[in-house]
Amino acid sequence: DRPNLSDQITGGILTFGDGSSVTFGTLVNDGSATYVNLTSAVTTSSLLLTVTSVSSSTSSAGLAELQVFGWGA
Repeated sequence: DRPNLSDQITGGILTFGDGSSVTFGTLVNDGSATYVNLTSAVTTSSLLLTVTSVSSSTSSAGLAELQVFGWGA
């Protein structure tokens, strides 16, 4: 999430290049990491983050950073 206390993403969807997706809930509100763990491996060349809900105090939803962790086959 953004590193301020007024803007907060409370729900979203990560969609991968093959069309599969995973939903997630509220992100930590201070800009620190929120982990979204997948139940199976995904190989993709694209990733789309769709924000589906925000807190009532949000005026500008966004992310400070997005990191992807994984391992090679």
